[in-house]
Amino acid sequence: MSSFRAGIPSLVLGVVVSLAGCAAAESQSARSPGPTCFENPECKRVCELARTEPLYQAECELRMDEADRSRIRTTRIVPQNDGGNIFLSPSAQAARKRLQEEKAKARAEAEAQKAEQGKKKAANGAPAKLSNYAWDTPRGVPDVAKVVIRSVVSIETPSGFGTGFSIDSSGWIATNLHVIGGESKIKMTDANGSVLKVLYVGGFNRKRDIAILRVKGPSVPELPIAAYKYTPDVGTSVVAVGHPMGLEATVSTGIVSQVRRLTKKTNVIQISAPISPGSSGGPIVSHYGQVVGISTFLVKGGNSLGFGIPAGYLWSLARSPKAISLKKFARYTRDLKPAKKKKRVLPKVSHGSDVLQGCSGAEREVAKTMLTAALGSAQKQVDAEEHGAAYHGLIGASSDLGAKLGESCALRGVLETGRQQAGKQSTPAKRAAYAEAVFRSLAALLSKK
Repeated sequence: MSSFRAGIPSLVLGVVVSLAGCAAAESQSARSPGPTCFENPECKRVCELARTEPLYQAECELRMDEADRSRIRTTRIVPQNDGGNIFLSPSAQAARKRLQEEKAKARAEAEAQKAEQGKKKAANGAPAKLSNYAWDTPRGVPDVAKVVIRSVVSIETPSGFGTGFSIDSSGWIATNLHVIGGESKIKMTDANGSVLKVLYVGGFNRKRDIAILRVKGPSVPELPIAAYKYTPDVGTSVVAVGHPMGLEATVSTGIVSQVRRLTKKTNVIQISAPISPGSSGGPIVSHYGQVVGISTFLVKGGNSLGFGIPAGYLWSLARSPKAISLKKFARYTRDLKPAKKKKRVLPKVSHGSDVLQGCSGAEREVAKTMLTAALGSAQKQVDAEEHGAAYHGLIGASSDLGAKLGESCALRGVLETGRQQAGKQSTPAKRAAYAEAVFRSLAALLSKK
């Protein structure tokens, strides 16, 4: 009995030593990446006993953090290469497996979605493949025009007409930004009359007045583009192709008059080839078949004074296009949309059939023809806000017509009265408007007879 009692302190001391050793091992594990409690045979034994003997649970729980105790009491002491499943109950292991599978599935779905978005972005924003080849020898205007015309497209918007040309036969068209600025409805037609569907705007540059568009439809042969920093020499012969006033495939020739600095980073090419409204956005091509410029604008009042933007500026847009929907593009560039012209109000002028008394059938026919032709010329000048020129043109036509009419024709006196009344108006615009009103009234009367 005495020997049994003597052994109790030794047993208690052993347990205390074991607990201290296990705690020290855990403390060492927490402090540094040294041996863990699991690798300590005594510590492992205590925690394994805790699974069946409640007496050891307190000692083992000292080695677990708060998060592990909230789930499973014996999950803290695990080897790092075992996936965390040792000492877990079967239900806990199944729960962990389901969680891992759900996370793996979510990652796979996210990666698939990202890949799909990348494919769409690559398809929409695929860079245009520009080329800069040139013919070995220069060719004549007919040969150049024949090649260029098939690559030129007409552009129509609610605000007017313009021109574009193919830079990649896979479906990329270049033009001036001001041709399509502020527009969400853009109609494009190739040289064969086929309609090209505009998918989106691939990019634009306000300072250089250029834009590229992605289209779908029949393949349009591309034109080679001059290098990025290339500008033609003064005196270089060029061919310009466009659709002035909606007249398709109009070819004009000239030379490079000068290369001028527009801004610090932008040049303009001055050319002698005529550029009319509707030709903007068309190609300016050298006799070696390269597009060296893009027709941009014409100086009013200048005799064959046109300008173009170097075509090499297109390279920067083509390399990294950004798909912009037509609605967004129209919103971004609404400040470029031409303001709607106010409807012109003409003075009220009317004539009765008595103004034709004494006029022969031949005189009436001559009057009808001359009045109609004069009105057509005046309308173009008024649209260009050249009211003075429109007035003088109408007055001149009135005098010429009066000289062709006999003295017995009452229309001769009506024309003279109209000239006098028009000359009394206060401004060129009002004088042109009054003369136009007289002409329209007489033309309408003659059309009824």
